[in-house]
Amino acid sequence: MKVTVIAPVADFNGKVGADRFVNGRAEVDSTKLDYYRRHGYTIEPAAAPSENTEAERPKPSAPKADWAKYAEHLGIDTDGMTVEAIKAAVAEHETSDNTDESEEDTSKEA
Repeated sequence: MKVTVIAPVADFNGKVGADRFVNGRAEVDSTKLDYYRRHGYTIEPAAAPSENTEAERPKPSAPKADWAKYAEHLGIDTDGMTVEAIKAAVAEHETSDNTDESEEDTSKEA
């Protein structure tokens, strides 16, 4: 089960082990909580999953943290990337997804 871990520094963006924090928050497997408790992190149960699992694409003017969270939802590693590089990686990912889907549709019709 995933739970939300809140960092002692509210605006922390980065990794602790394999867990990525954005704006001081991360979804963490409940088996890892002992470390976080010992180091002063706040633990709260994760929100119930919504029916809509699609992440909303940030506005072009959104901050880097929003773009990083969206990119990670798509499976893009954003370590060391600028916001412009993240936007470019997201655009490339979305373009390649659309290309893959159209190729699948074509092969189904044949």
